[in-house]
Amino acid sequence: MQRLDRVTRLIRRRPLQVSIAAVLVGAGLTSAFLAPLSPTSYTGCGYGFTGTGYADGYGTCPPPSSPTTTAPTSPSKTATGTNPSVSESGTTVTASGSGTITVTDYGTSNPVGSPNFSSTGAYIDVKVGSGSSFTSVNVTDCNMSGGNTIYWWNGSAWEPVAPQSYNPSTGCVTTTITSSTSPTIAELTGTVFGAGSRTAPGAPSNLVATATKGQVSLSWSAPASDGGSPITSYLVVPYVNSTAGTVIDTASSSTSYTVMGLTSGTTYTFTVAAVNAIGTGPASAPSNAVTPQVPTVPLAVTGYRLVASDGGLFSFHAPFYGSMGGIPLNKPVVGMAADPATGGYWEVAADGGIFSFHAPFYGSTGAIHLNQPIVAMLSDPTGSGYWLIARDGGVFAFGGAPFYGSLPGIGVTPAGPIVAAVSNDGGNAYGLVAANGEVYIFAPHFHTTVPSPVAHLAAPIVGAALSPGGGYWLVGADGGIFALGGAPFYGSMGGIPLNKPVVGMAADPATGGYWEVAADGGIFSFHAPFEGSMGGIPLNKPVVGMTAAQSGS
Repeated sequence: MQRLDRVTRLIRRRPLQVSIAAVLVGAGLTSAFLAPLSPTSYTGCGYGFTGTGYADGYGTCPPPSSPTTTAPTSPSKTATGTNPSVSESGTTVTASGSGTITVTDYGTSNPVGSPNFSSTGAYIDVKVGSGSSFTSVNVTDCNMSGGNTIYWWNGSAWEPVAPQSYNPSTGCVTTTITSSTSPTIAELTGTVFGAGSRTAPGAPSNLVATATKGQVSLSWSAPASDGGSPITSYLVVPYVNSTAGTVIDTASSSTSYTVMGLTSGTTYTFTVAAVNAIGTGPASAPSNAVTPQVPTVPLAVTGYRLVASDGGLFSFHAPFYGSMGGIPLNKPVVGMAADPATGGYWEVAADGGIFSFHAPFYGSTGAIHLNQPIVAMLSDPTGSGYWLIARDGGVFAFGGAPFYGSLPGIGVTPAGPIVAAVSNDGGNAYGLVAANGEVYIFAPHFHTTVPSPVAHLAAPIVGAALSPGGGYWLVGADGGIFALGGAPFYGSMGGIPLNKPVVGMAADPATGGYWEVAADGGIFSFHAPFEGSMGGIPLNKPVVGMTAAQSGS
């Protein structure tokens, strides 16, 4: 007790000059940091115990799961000098630099929170002496008792030491602690280390499915155990009767997901499984059965409109409310969108300038510096706003259109330039379409990527449209159509010689078919009525996009 009393007094006088760690070594779970201390009269947050709290050396003392004063099970061993080395109970600790390290075995009593892993081994303290100047501390534990991972207590939870490596042939775990690891050398002041086994997570619970038009929103509770390793993703599997569909990787630790591209009128159930660095855990119990709704067809919706790069507007079986044709523009028009609330429309320029015709103006990026030009525009299906989409995947939301994220916002550079976008019919998700066919989907609390529909495209993707029955289509510059997520295929211009390349497409909400439009204003109809085109008529500027007419309210 005299030796430890001296240590305690030293700590109270110079609390920032001593570093203490505990490292798991044998066949148990926990230990105390130091030899027995009286849990009574210490103030602040020194080492040992203060009242019933456990002192970690800094700030607030977290309470232990059960206070303990377990004595060492073997004598302390100390090494001093340049690159000292100490071995104790199957664990070897070496340090690079000059100073003192002391290793003491403390048995199996757990002084901190309950572990979230399958525990093995016993604990030791690794004490770095005052005045030491180590650049790294190396720990090799060969007494794991079947464990495969060293954990450390960060003051409120257990987490794996990073980096570390496990050799199954020797049963040893090694880690090198530096100024950039987890924990760092600076955190080796009262840090507890414990050994155990990481496993795949448990099964999620409380999976609930809610159906809307062509899609289902899922929510669930995380597993009771993450297996000792953080959950990185969830795998969702849709079922029709007992037949499993394609596994969907949410690529997120969020406990909600919206499954898009489902077939309306078909009954589905779902399961979800958690994934961590070790593997995939068991699936949840099946969700409740749901049937995505059959979309309501707007009876008054017919026809389409084409827009040229000078803002000229061409209407076919749809009201004409005006255009920017003949008016000088700062930047060329790149697209348009129809307002489902009023039946009007907007034109958008490459700088994000918005021109409204029988539709409300919600704002623009016309006076804002953009990293990349605007390439597409989407109207919110609820009729409350719109989104502008930039070539780098930047998203600008106006009015009541919700913002769910953008590619620059998550640090992602698209594999090809963004050229188009689609929104689901509920307005609670949007997808950014790249020229190589990849689709980056954003919705509340998650984003994911849909790979290119084919390994090689005969022509780049130039447009996209949402299928009224669920799923969506992509169209290439050669007129090739790619039907994804359950969207029906009604034909395409792929392989057929064209006077001008295709520049976009639109879906017919009345028939469920679609139109393609070429740069010369030529229209190609598939399971949708042909209302006319500009093909063969001289244009001041090429057509850059189209939209189906909306009936308005």
